[in-house]
Amino acid sequence: MFRGFKEGLEIAGEAGSVDGDKIVTTAGSGTCLMFLKSLDKGPIESGQPANGWGRLTFNAKVSEDSAYSVMVSASDNREFVYKGELVRIDDYLCEPAVSSHEKKQFLAEQGAGVFTNNNDILLYEQSGRYLWIFVEIHGGEAEFSDFCVYAPGDNFFKTFPEVFRKDGDFFRRYISIFSSLYNDLQEKIDNIGGLLDVSVAPPEILPIYAKWMGLELDGVFMETEQLRELVKSAFSLIKIKGTRRSIEMIVSAFVKESFYINNDSKNGDDYGFTVFINRKADEKLHALLTFLIEQFKPMRTRAKIVFMGDFGTLDSGCYSDINSVIVKRNSGRLDNHCSLDTKIIL
Repeated sequence: MFRGFKEGLEIAGEAGSVDGDKIVTTAGSGTCLMFLKSLDKGPIESGQPANGWGRLTFNAKVSEDSAYSVMVSASDNREFVYKGELVRIDDYLCEPAVSSHEKKQFLAEQGAGVFTNNNDILLYEQSGRYLWIFVEIHGGEAEFSDFCVYAPGDNFFKTFPEVFRKDGDFFRRYISIFSSLYNDLQEKIDNIGGLLDVSVAPPEILPIYAKWMGLELDGVFMETEQLRELVKSAFSLIKIKGTRRSIEMIVSAFVKESFYINNDSKNGDDYGFTVFINRKADEKLHALLTFLIEQFKPMRTRAKIVFMGDFGTLDSGCYSDINSVIVKRNSGRLDNHCSLDTKIIL
């Protein structure tokens, strides 16, 4: 669930925490607010120096008529005195009865840093165990996702001698560039296993995996999920390549309607077969199935695809055409014992 307070915002996707992979979307104009409950980096271990906050990053897609600001505040205390009572800061920031102006003023008095239209923020000036984030959006539509906080997030600065670290705010910010690049690269390395998982791999990598498995998909248009399922079953398809079962697996992967594969040897074609599909004609589907079947059909065979969704009814003196169905004549009897035959329209 969303951890915090929001006003004028919608949470897109499945229920989850906004500081994970979920998306916060603004709709319309005006001012939208979002307070995130405190992040806790844990108590300081005995004898260990305090680790500061490092960096806040998130993805932001903002329209030209929109602007946003981010306030970030840290403290070792989660409570403060409000109107003579001890109140949790989380409860105060998430209280609808308290105006946004009062909340912003409180964060400013706590020494919060303010950043405008910035989605990669250094938090070195914020010290404390707990961290609060406030986002204010003005104007049109905007979309935010993948909120991530690094603590401490500074991998290189502390490796330098004390003489460089003393009063070296500019030097620290300069070195933070390389720390940020290192953290981003390390995160990609840590998540590289996901690239090898077909279920979650990026769509642009799927054709490469298909080619590794022996599938030629250059110039073929299909939906991402269809391509993903095809790559998942590629190994099983390769093992039975050239069999009727491989053709059935390919067709069933893209066709939900019933279908039938007919051997054309009875019609004098010993090297042909026809796939009858019970749906209306679809040029894109026809091209896709033809391209894939050509890769998995037995050598020297000829494949045809016939869609049976559109058909005509023949009467006397007519000839059959493509996708025609011959209707068998049936007899019926009325209550007054009059016989029906041939084609009767009521």
